Amino acid sequence: MGRIYFPQFKKGQEGIPLKKGETILAHARELGIAISPECGGRGKCGKCMVRVESLLRRN
Repeated sequence: MGRIYFPQFKKGQEGIPLKKGETILAHARELGIAISPECGGRGKCGKCMVRVESLLRRN
């Protein structure tokens, strides 16, 4: 799988391995990055919005 990075936070600049089925919010919390989602982590408020910079292609 890949890695997820949170470059705007010092703790997230190294990234961590992606875990299938985990949310972006869960990955941030694992790194100790405090994101306070107004939606309770349901993906509605945009606090844990991401930008995909590259994709791996499978053959």
